[in-house]
Amino acid sequence: MLLVDKPKGITSHDVVDFVRALTKEKKVGHAGTLDPLATGLLIVLVGKSETKQQETFMKQDKDYIATVRLGEAFDTDDILGKLTDKKDCFCPSEQKIKNALVELVGENLLPVPVYSAIKQKGKPLYEKARAGESFEPPKRKMTVYEARFIKMQNSQTNKTCEIEIFFSVASGVYIRSLAVKLGELLGCPASISDLRRVRIGKYKIEEAKTLDELKKFII
Repeated sequence: MLLVDKPKGITSHDVVDFVRALTKEKKVGHAGTLDPLATGLLIVLVGKSETKQQETFMKQDKDYIATVRLGEAFDTDDILGKLTDKKDCFCPSEQKIKNALVELVGENLLPVPVYSAIKQKGKPLYEKARAGESFEPPKRKMTVYEARFIKMQNSQTNKTCEIEIFFSVASGVYIRSLAVKLGELLGCPASISDLRRVRIGKYKIEEAKTLDELKKFII
């Protein structure tokens, strides 16, 4: 098992390919996808016996530091997608944000992002979305243990607000769905502009190695 600090701009599968080439091991997998926009802790399992534990690791609780942008919505629910809605949204008061975050704590029944690997009639939603199909994404119970305000900043350029939030969640939670819901509570379109996973179960980002460090570690 390897703890990897995934960089921005590549997929989790890209990290698996990198480790496979580095270790010369055919059986390599990961326990919990991070989108290309996201960085942070990715558990990579190397070898037949390790990859069999994939489900166990995927069911662990997770912590994230997310930046939610108020004022812009995208089809992917993050800023890498196509802009679908825009509204001038300067930052609300800190207390209003904290009150909205309180409403997110607990069990939420929320739609999964249309760009996700969840299957509908045997077909991943992202495939249906890319094909331009019209569909209603299924809803899923998403449990939030903690949603803590960190800081916020107005953008004078595009009249949006960036809010940094710490989320501690159960397995199966889409942070993008939480961002959209937070926007609804605050009366603004919303999306994820930055995301970093900092914990999976007992494992923390401080224990992870970058891809460059991994080269030296394995070689």
